[in-house]
Amino acid sequence: MEITITNDDSLTTYAFLYDVNGKREILRNETRNRSYKLIYPNLKAGTYYLLISSLWDIHYGGYTIENKFIPQNIKGDKEPNDNINNAVDVSIPSVISGTLGYYGNEKQDRDDFFKFHIPQEMDLDIYLTEEPTLITYIFIYNENKQEIARNDIGVSDYQISLKLKPGTYYIQVNSIGNHLYGGYYIGLNRQVPSLFIETPKKAEEETANIIKITNPINNHTYAVIDKNLSWEEAKDFCENMGGHLATITSLEEQRFIEFLLSIYGKQNDYFLGAKYEERERKFKWVTEEPFVFYNWDTGEPNNLEVEKYLIIYKTLEKFGKWGNVPTIQKGFICEWE
Repeated sequence: MEITITNDDSLTTYAFLYDVNGKREILRNETRNRSYKLIYPNLKAGTYYLLISSLWDIHYGGYTIENKFIPQNIKGDKEPNDNINNAVDVSIPSVISGTLGYYGNEKQDRDDFFKFHIPQEMDLDIYLTEEPTLITYIFIYNENKQEIARNDIGVSDYQISLKLKPGTYYIQVNSIGNHLYGGYYIGLNRQVPSLFIETPKKAEEETANIIKITNPINNHTYAVIDKNLSWEEAKDFCENMGGHLATITSLEEQRFIEFLLSIYGKQNDYFLGAKYEERERKFKWVTEEPFVFYNWDTGEPNNLEVEKYLIIYKTLEKFGKWGNVPTIQKGFICEWE
């Protein structure tokens, strides 16, 4: 949150930001400038209080206040889950979102806990990606609340692979340092072979092998499909299963799709649900949603007379960027609303 106070020339003020019913000061300005800002980058949602005070009895005049709220990219925190006894239940496979390091009600949220159950012996991968302003530890505990694994510090995107026996397990996500904050995604995925193998399968068998993951922010469900089809065939495939080729209409949805690709993507790029319409001279989503958010790679889109189909890259050097391709076959992403 950013608050800007601008005084008349005849007035000098101090500004104080308070928490907890206006009783705890959390920020004040340090200058006597005519215009100054209070910036607190990691406030929790809630009610806060602002006191403007004239510096001297002889000063007088008016002032203006402007405030700007900058929402975080990753939302969907599951509070209260700041200790192991309040751990939130999650399933396998799934993707969970959360936030850490935000201040409110006289405390900073430094820990999130989750709980999952294993019915039989299982090889499990746990993935985490975080915003650049956040650095985390992950600790894994068994049902006796004994630590059995943790990640290496200093790696922003990481994976922990475990061989687990039947039982209940806990995940602790811990923010490192009081000055760090931001959102994160955790993915839990049972290790499985490729979703589609070369041996021909019946349609119902093929559908059964698709891993569907729900986005905790918009509650839409997605699947990364490593079956090589043309864009038109992929569109029909998704629609025949009651969904559609995935659309990306916000930064939050872009970040979630990137996280899914980091876990499930095995190809270099995947079809999304947009096609260039020559008559209208623009890309259009299959859902008719406005095509206002985009993440084109440098030099894209190009050759629109031939390359009409939207893709998202999985390769390291272009990860998450968009491009356009001609009529070829590749994997794709389905979405269900």
